[in-house]
Amino acid sequence: RVLNCHWGWYLAELDNAAWRAYWQAEVLRQVQANDNDGVFMDSLSVPNYLGSDHYVPPLPAVDNAFETAWATRIENWLIWLQSQPLGAYYLLPNVGSWITTRETTDYSAADGVMIEGFALEANESPYSLEDWQLQMNRALRLITQGRAILAQSYVTGNQERMFTLGSYLLIKGNRTFINIDLDIEPEWWPEYDIPIGSYVGGIPANVDALYNATWGVYTRTYSNGL
Repeated sequence: RVLNCHWGWYLAELDNAAWRAYWQAEVLRQVQANDNDGVFMDSLSVPNYLGSDHYVPPLPAVDNAFETAWATRIENWLIWLQSQPLGAYYLLPNVGSWITTRETTDYSAADGVMIEGFALEANESPYSLEDWQLQMNRALRLITQGRAILAQSYVTGNQERMFTLGSYLLIKGNRTFINIDLDIEPEWWPEYDIPIGSYVGGIPANVDALYNATWGVYTRTYSNGL
């Protein structure tokens, strides 16, 4: 058994038929009992991306074969779940910040994803431009497929919150949502009330399509703002 000492859970073997059957049946029982609409699947990432040294025994820090195999397991499991009774409910995994360039997991079999660490990791901790572009483009790829996006961030400063909101408005689709979170209780920030209206035109294929070279910024037109 492989234990994640930081969170106190064991690593599951997603290809194991008995475990799959147990998990699907138990979660189906819970969503039916609670009258839920779907399942939030926390930390469904290649496990060593969550910190290889957080496990006992430890996982490899970097190992292409290990990571590719795990990405394939996750993809196959999501495809299998959609073929089960649980597939009638929304399946929404947490994919983390999604800026790891060696990350190859295809989450298109899910009904959407939560991006935790959207736009910024934390106050005064910007991603590199390339990492930000990668995160935006990965989100846009799912948005153009009709998937839901929950863009979650933990920033508190005014500038950081505005940057996060601006990033969200650049990629927003019909099922794209933002949550700037501080605690268990939900927050409502004043920028949520800005009456910018609806986005004009379709979903951009990638974030580069929004770059305004004259101004040196990314722009997107809304019915009541830019």
